Amino acid sequence: MKYEMGSKLRYYRENRGLNQKEFASKIGVSNSRVSNWEQGINRPDADMLLIICKVLNISADELLGITFSNNDMTKNDYAPAEQGQDLTDDEHELLTNFRASSVDGRRMILNYSECIRFAGGSLYSVEEQEKLSSAFHNAAGTKKPG
Repeated sequence: MKYEMGSKLRYYRENRGLNQKEFASKIGVSNSRVSNWEQGINRPDADMLLIICKVLNISADELLGITFSNNDMTKNDYAPAEQGQDLTDDEHELLTNFRASSVDGRRMILNYSECIRFAGGSLYSVEEQEKLSSAFHNAAGTKKPG
């Protein structure tokens, strides 16, 4: 299977004036990995998509070629699974963090959730999560909490 995201990745990378090696260094991977993505051999996972989008200053929608209008969704798409169902603790925490975030922070949360939904997400060990978190903060130019 050939993935279609590769040509968009290459377009945005080149549009930002980055060669594969420079881009790979910014996101913490090898340039051969970037080449494989661009050739459609494989694709980055959800966590890496977030880092890529931050470095390229684009949304996951743009990179993945996702378009839909609010008309595509109904009120029921926003409702809990069962009418009258309260938010779970995790949902409440996510909503609280979203509301407390800056506009940029909210966009990052939305981008990340889109990446997980459309790329299928994945599970990582604690060590892998730490590496991804460090790469994200490096790409974002922010300090890692804690």
